[in-house]
Formats: sequence, structure tokens, C-alpha cells
Amino acid sequence: MITFIPLLLWTAVTDATRGPEHLFMSGGFDSGLYHITNQTLGANARPEYQHTEHARRTISYADNKWTVFYDGHVRLTNTAQTHTPPQTGWVWYYGRAAPDLAVYSLSRNDTAELNNPPVTVTLQAGDRSGHYTLQTDRQHGYPVYQEAGGRYLYL
Repeated sequence: MITFIPLLLWTAVTDATRGPEHLFMSGGFDSGLYHITNQTLGANARPEYQHTEHARRTISYADNKWTVFYDGHVRLTNTAQTHTPPQTGWVWYYGRAAPDLAVYSLSRNDTAELNNPPVTVTLQAGDRSGHYTLQTDRQHGYPVYQEAGGRYLYL
């Protein structure tokens, strides 16, 4: 038996001169929470973001497009001419669209919820039974849950 308790809310917050303090990317290898850096890029001073757990993952604007980098290598691009990274329309480096990937602007309240996720799954299935908490990582675009003992649940 699986019980879902969804409580996560997303609120878009933007500052016209700087951008939101945090972004959450869902879907794909680059999923997770990103924070704004002190870097601004381009003539319009677009903000740069860095993954909170993997410093080599960044989202920045250059050459008239938004780009997600991993260790200096292009992973995703988006040609939207927005002040902050767009929510949808991302394309993988090899040219294939990434329709399941989305970038959300977060308020401080949303960030606090991500640091202590309120979504829990209770699984009753033999030796895998337990309470699993939603993580910020994704596996093939799907949510990842972790049990207090360290076990993972992929849906």
C-alpha cells in the first residue's frame, strides 16, 4: 500500500533587477535546488545560478541563450530571451527537446520546504516497508524518495 501526502507548493518570485534567490529544476540529471550567485551576465545583467549540492552544475546566460552546464560542458539550452531562466522549452545538448524538464522560481518559504520536504510515502512491501521522504533528485524524470535507513524508492 502506498500513501501519498503531497504538500509542496511552488510560488514564482522575481526581482526585476536581480532575479529569484532560488530555482528548482525538476526532471533529468540536473534536477535539484539552485541558488543565485554574485555573477551577472550579459548586457541585461542576467543572474547566474549554481546547484546547491553539485557546485559544478550551473545555469547561466551567454550567446543569446540560457545554458545548463555540468563541469563546464553544455547539458541543456533554452533560447528564450527572458531575464531569468525560463520554466519550459529546454533542449538537450544533442538537440532533443526536454519536455519533462521545468525550472521553477522559489520564494524563501518554498526553499525552507525543500530543505525539509513534507511529502512522505508509506510503503508496505516486505523488507522494503517504511516511510520514504521526497528528495530533490529525480531518476529518469521521476521523483526519488529516501527512507531514514538510507534506502531509496524510485517510482
